[in-house]
Amino acid sequence: MQTDFSVFRERLAEARLARNMTWDRLCRDIGLGGRRAADFLVIGVKAIDLYRLCQIADVLEVSLDWLLGSSDVMELPAKNNRAEKRG
Repeated sequence: MQTDFSVFRERLAEARLARNMTWDRLCRDIGLGGRRAADFLVIGVKAIDLYRLCQIADVLEVSLDWLLGSSDVMELPAKNNRAEKRG
């Protein structure tokens, strides 16, 4: 069984554009540079690990569920609301 990464690619582009963020800036913000950044841009999610995937969601302020196509809700709850729910 092969996973279809087209939803991830589409949503990553959508979130990045909504945040006015370039690919270079996104890669830099998650600590990818050089060859790793090029692999990510060409290959996509197959070239990154779970840690980087979580960083992408954090930088773009979207949920992993939305980014991967499991949810239709793009935005994360406000940080204050998340902290209050934990406490």
